[in-house]
Amino acid sequence: MKLFKGHKLRCVLRRKIARWRYQYQTWRWTRRWPHYCPGCAGWGGSSFQESHGMPYGSETVYDPCWYTDNPAICHRCGELGLDECGGGPCSVCGWNYDDGLHQMDEEPDMCRCFEDYTRSDW
Repeated sequence: MKLFKGHKLRCVLRRKIARWRYQYQTWRWTRRWPHYCPGCAGWGGSSFQESHGMPYGSETVYDPCWYTDNPAICHRCGELGLDECGGGPCSVCGWNYDDGLHQMDEEPDMCRCFEDYTRSDW
């Protein structure tokens, strides 16, 4: 394993373990639900933060997935299990916009290795 200058082994291993955990969770979920919607990764849509300027704050906007033409197709199992408007829960798998392909967790706490390395050079 190649270490970057200034990084300690435990820092690099912690990040590698986080990536392996994410890959394992992804593999396990896609094995259970092989016909999930590739457009939204099984979540039924996507959400993002929209800012309205400093005094007004921001809001979370949800954008539904339009990958399939038929809204009754479940985004997780791929079967006709939702109602005609796309509402849940799914009659086949029970999905109700609450499960999808796992997202990468936040990077483990940023290490201080680099700061320690630069301080020692001063």
